[in-house]
Amino acid sequence: MQFSYLSYSKNRVFDFICLWLLPIGFLLLLSDLYFLPGRSIHHKLYYGLFSIPTLIAIILRPRELKDILREPLVLGFILLSLWSIFSLIWSNTQDDFVGLVRPALHMLMLYFGCSLLVKYRADILQPLFFSAAIIALIATLYNLWVFIPNYSPEARMIGAGAFDNPLLSSHAFGFFCIYWLALGMTCKRAYVLLIAAPAFLIMFAAILATGSRTPLVAVVLAMVWLSFICWNRRSLALISMLVVGGIVVMTMFSEMILGRGSSFRIELWQMALALIEQRPWIGYGYDAALSLQLPGTDELLSEPHNFAVLRWHFRLPALAVHAGLGAVQQLASSCAAAVYPGFRLAGVWHWCGPDRRRRINAKAERTLVPAVDSSGRDCCAQYQSAPQDPARQSG
Repeated sequence: MQFSYLSYSKNRVFDFICLWLLPIGFLLLLSDLYFLPGRSIHHKLYYGLFSIPTLIAIILRPRELKDILREPLVLGFILLSLWSIFSLIWSNTQDDFVGLVRPALHMLMLYFGCSLLVKYRADILQPLFFSAAIIALIATLYNLWVFIPNYSPEARMIGAGAFDNPLLSSHAFGFFCIYWLALGMTCKRAYVLLIAAPAFLIMFAAILATGSRTPLVAVVLAMVWLSFICWNRRSLALISMLVVGGIVVMTMFSEMILGRGSSFRIELWQMALALIEQRPWIGYGYDAALSLQLPGTDELLSEPHNFAVLRWHFRLPALAVHAGLGAVQQLASSCAAAVYPGFRLAGVWHWCGPDRRRRINAKAERTLVPAVDSSGRDCCAQYQSAPQDPARQSG
């Protein structure tokens, strides 16, 4: 009798986590940067409403790992994490071992939690993404409303909420800019298109207001990719809009795009590659210190502003595994796009994915790196199977 009661209690807790906590945590993970006062609260909400509940759910029902560990992306991430931990042997990092391993565990919980969401609450994933996009759209409208009256050629919009620099803001705006673009390309109802089109333009205007150029490149690549995997009349309209929009942007914002030159990107890459030549195979290890000084300045930079170069600097096997993860995702999105429309969204999100956001603050953002790719890819699984009721699963 006691064993039966314990089994029932475990199932109730598991159900509560999968049906309520994980959806709420996932919604906040996507949208709370737009209204929270700081990123530390963003991290704590993720820990309390998603990462830790996922760990509890896996402990209560460990057989869920059987399905999760069949996923190539999860296996690839585990392989990448193991190699990163192993590379601490020769890394010059000053951080303690536990502090470096903890972020990898939180990222792993993100993969596990998204898998549980797909399995048990696949029906709510599209509403979650749409709700987060609406929250982001409202916040972006407010940010533009505050920024435009005080606009000057040198000004760069940061926005309210937890945003503290225009680069972070631009990637957050770009995330939902791509969402509205993909929604407009794949929707079958006219009223959805009437919502998605102006929403895309608003988010794109926000990217321009930040003055960041990298997200513009990502949006262009996403538009080209989406036009090919969704080849129809809208693709022709998208290509035409890309050409016309490119001419308009270059005409009106040429100073913003070309005025800053390469921002010393080429010099930074050359210095980073010179360091890589000294240890090309195993790199400098996970969390190794990187210090780059531009000629004629006293400022030391810790980022080469190139994720592939940065990954290679730390370790070549990590670069290979990460490239493999990206290839698997893009191959899945292109092959299944005709059958499962959600894969199109996952594919285009990859172009402006989390790795670019990671460059902003490698330590602070390390916890949330796979958020875009994992959630984007997992949301597509709802087209493959109907959600299951966790209460029907035995303990």
